[in-house]
Amino acid sequence: LQGITYTSQVIITLIAYILNLMLIFIIARSPRRDIGTYRVLLTFFALSDLYYNTLHFVVYPIPEMYGNSFMMRGHGFYTDLLGVALYLGAYGHAFPILIFHFLYRLLAIKQ
Repeated sequence: LQGITYTSQVIITLIAYILNLMLIFIIARSPRRDIGTYRVLLTFFALSDLYYNTLHFVVYPIPEMYGNSFMMRGHGFYTDLLGVALYLGAYGHAFPILIFHFLYRLLAIKQ
């Protein structure tokens, strides 16, 4: 079972890299008038996703339960608690980008 999950993780990580790099390439190659300032937000979102996927691949966090406690441990190349903390922080920093995304779209629609 662990071999299947690791293989799935590698495939999903590669797909995430390909799609995010394609998005960054499209943003960089498109004329400024097509996307406008929205390109900055999309670029940061793609870079954030690359960072998140890299940490997920390196740390390979797996939640574990021991009785009434819930723990997250790293089972990848970097198993230190700092890696798990960076991963959890990366998970949380996508939400402000999403909030800015929705606010930007709201302001763009209202104008």
